[in-house]
Amino acid sequence: MHLTMVRETQTETSIATPRDLFGGAMTLSLPPFFTDVSRLRGVPDNQEAFAHAETDRSLIVELLQQEHPLPVAHTLAATFHLDELASDSAALSSNLVYSAALPPDDFPLLKQGDPALQVSVAHGVHTVAKFKDAESLASQVNVHLACITLPRVTTDLLVVFNDPVVLHPWGSSARVGSQVANSQESNPERRAELFDHALRTLQVNDWSLFC
Repeated sequence: MHLTMVRETQTETSIATPRDLFGGAMTLSLPPFFTDVSRLRGVPDNQEAFAHAETDRSLIVELLQQEHPLPVAHTLAATFHLDELASDSAALSSNLVYSAALPPDDFPLLKQGDPALQVSVAHGVHTVAKFKDAESLASQVNVHLACITLPRVTTDLLVVFNDPVVLHPWGSSARVGSQVANSQESNPERRAELFDHALRTLQVNDWSLFC
């Protein structure tokens, strides 16, 4: 989906506020009810993670050394990283719904720092069991991933939004009271608005982060 196609309404994105990433070296906007996961548990130094316990949604920003060249099965960095994510989370199934390259001009603040940047996005549906749940308790999760390739600093900047659409009633998340966000909303573009908004507002304030 092209980012400009997503319509803003009086929804979660309207109350989103800037969040510091990596000590303020980067920022993006999220609703206030997304909690900084590092306040609850350890997070790797190359990641920032935010979660909303009531809906089991999460948004992760990750810095990775670029993978060159991409495996032959992938023409877009986003689909490669989406497959890697499915493997790392031991997903029982992974179905690619959509993928595309986005115009760098859509990200003027990032392009100022690296005119050669490339941006790709992918949306997949993963069937995955959380924590130590048995496979029979797996949930279905929309995974939206953007890969911003920054050649100047040889870094892939990933933004990953996990949006459960089916929570197994006996799985870990449901047992602690989580419910599917906007359970009546099936339009993929509408469900992805929070991800799109976060991606549009992402900026690098201090490029020395990558040194």
